[in-house]
Amino acid sequence: MFIDAGTVSNEDQPADLTITIAWVSPLALGAARLQPAFAVMVDRMTCSDLNPRMDLEDPLAALLANLA
Repeated sequence: MFIDAGTVSNEDQPADLTITIAWVSPLALGAARLQPAFAVMVDRMTCSDLNPRMDLEDPLAALLANLA
């Protein structure tokens, strides 16, 4: 999934941040049963760069909350 300025697509494009996550983890993140920083520490989520991920933590949690 590629997200750019609110547009979501399945295009394979270069990205500033790549997040790799198992399907069960977004559900746990959205339900607030898993914190993003802890998910990174226990290898349930990997990020290509941690700095932008910190800026996206709240919007990402809000987005994932819709999955739960």
